[in-house]
Amino acid sequence: MLVFFGDVEKAIATIPGVETVAVVARGETLRGKGIIAYCTLTPGKSLNQEEIQTACFEILPRRAIPDRICILEALPLLPTGKVDLQKLVDTATSVNKNK
Repeated sequence: MLVFFGDVEKAIATIPGVETVAVVARGETLRGKGIIAYCTLTPGKSLNQEEIQTACFEILPRRAIPDRICILEALPLLPTGKVDLQKLVDTATSVNKNK
């Protein structure tokens, strides 16, 4: 089934304490491409990956639940101000190599 990353990002952004979200595909899972969500938190809020993942089960269809949630201090940006998705993919690759 088709998963629109923009819809996943909008849904995760509704979780209290999540400020910004970017979603990328990386790796393979039993259902197809793996989904990784990168989040920044609202200043003064403390959430962990498990809390965000649990909230995702309440607001997203099962096929759209990210396989992994990464919390960052800031999302990498291009000079145009858009999120640098390639840097996020590279981040996911380097994290997998370090495991």
